[in-house]
Amino acid sequence: MAEDGHHGSGGSVSPKSPLVPQAHPSRCAEPCRVLIVTAGEVSGQEGGSRATQQFKAIGDIFSAARAALTDGHPEVAPNAAQPGGRQQHQPSSGLPVAPDDGQTWMLRRDTELPPITLTTDALGAPPDLGTLQRQARTFQTRAREDSTRKSYAHWWQLFAEFCVQQRWAQSPLVVPVPVPVQIVEVWVAWLGQKYAESTIEISLAAISAVHTGHRLPSPTTDKLVLLTLEGIARVRPVRGVTQQVVVEPGHLRAFLKLTFVHSGGAQWSSLRLKRAKAMVFTGFMAWLRKSEVTGLDVCSIVKEVDCSVVTIAKAKNDSQGRGRASIFGARCGDAADLEAAVWDFITAAALSVSSRCTRKSDPRSRCTACGPLFPRLGGSQVQATKAPMGKNTLTAELRSLYQACIDQNLLPATIIPKRFSAIALRRGANSAAAAAGIGNLMRASAGRWKAVETPDQSYTFLHRSEHIDMATRMFEHGR
Repeated sequence: MAEDGHHGSGGSVSPKSPLVPQAHPSRCAEPCRVLIVTAGEVSGQEGGSRATQQFKAIGDIFSAARAALTDGHPEVAPNAAQPGGRQQHQPSSGLPVAPDDGQTWMLRRDTELPPITLTTDALGAPPDLGTLQRQARTFQTRAREDSTRKSYAHWWQLFAEFCVQQRWAQSPLVVPVPVPVQIVEVWVAWLGQKYAESTIEISLAAISAVHTGHRLPSPTTDKLVLLTLEGIARVRPVRGVTQQVVVEPGHLRAFLKLTFVHSGGAQWSSLRLKRAKAMVFTGFMAWLRKSEVTGLDVCSIVKEVDCSVVTIAKAKNDSQGRGRASIFGARCGDAADLEAAVWDFITAAALSVSSRCTRKSDPRSRCTACGPLFPRLGGSQVQATKAPMGKNTLTAELRSLYQACIDQNLLPATIIPKRFSAIALRRGANSAAAAAGIGNLMRASAGRWKAVETPDQSYTFLHRSEHIDMATRMFEHGR
């Protein structure tokens, strides 16, 4: 019988069709291009006439340069053949090329330079134009994460249906672009009846992505649209100030003392308790997001002499997917005890790196040979499987640890376990480092944030005791 409980997935609520029709705005007077959008494509199809000219011109330039280099090593020098150094290049195809800025250059052979090793011969014959265009479009699409593309496709589909309701488009699959500002303005006003500013901004990002993909100005940057969005933020109801909860170092010390946990009317197995401690300690000490904890494989963690190194795939500051390393643990103290608990679970679960590990050859993908670091537990003997745990398991196990500590008088009863979620681990690590006087540069590096301001803006929540201590020391200074 599987020991892991199944928890429903959460997520933000999105508007559903059918959409409520609004007053028909005036149509755009400018001629509009037609964009065909499907659910899997959010940046549109680009016309080929301009690209055809560009590719032919590039091909002619390569051919001219290659011919000039056949019998000598080139030197780049200004062209003095015409007054002012200007020379109008006319490619063999007859396609016009825009005049240069007065700094036209030509190739001279009177000075020796190191040979150029990369030529069009080394690259091979290029594919046909259509193939190159499709490859370029694929690269542009892959510039965003899969989750971002799915979100943009969802919001664009809803916006396309809204355009049909407003009689701007005949079908959600054929939308004239650029979309007038009036359409976007009433779209924002319609969403503002139910959704917060942050949710509306996601839909505007999808609309902007479609226009940007076609080299068209985005109507989402219009002043009236931004004012409408700002007004929604000021008018819509907001939640009052609530004290954010974060996992504190003292909570982790209490988790270490736990020897049993009762949850759901049954007592956890020893392996489940070890796993819960290990993934909570790893999430805190390595400053991990929930998806990063569940995405760890056995080969993602390495034991060093005085610490452990965790490699995180697809971190936010790692768009190429090479992986980012975080160091946790120490030779002594609480950090060493927490680190030892992680390796205690790895040993108890009999997890090891496979000889067929694919981490080095394909760091972007999960290593199916080694398996997940925190797997689902199952079987009559409660053993680790090769299946990853559910995405909400970390939050559920964290709350169970808090409740067990409260029941065993290891933590005060004033703590409310249901207020804690997986993000409290990452926030707690940053807050503890800030309270210890660690600068934002070091904290941004440890947390793998893109900007050094991010830790202080969204992830630093000083504990109650630190605020009281600060207020006390403010009046003691200078006595």
